[in-house]
Amino acid sequence: EISVGGDTKLAPLKDGRAVIFVAAPHINQFVDPVVVMKVVLEKAHRHVSWMAAAKSMRRRWVGLFIRSMRSIAVERREDHE
Repeated sequence: EISVGGDTKLAPLKDGRAVIFVAAPHINQFVDPVVVMKVVLEKAHRHVSWMAAAKSMRRRWVGLFIRSMRSIAVERREDHE
């Protein structure tokens, strides 16, 4: 079961301002972003774009999935060391 709290705070987001959500890495790091995206779309009718490591975007299947969500590529220092 997945429950979402605080979704009533999303109503003001309908005005078009930029918002940053943080779904920090932890045990549910692949589930939480999907839940955030679904709730924001339902409650605020806004698309969520994700930041993803540019290195991951170059991988065949992972990259295809990440690019399909219109994610923003981020070059990380540790990928060039």
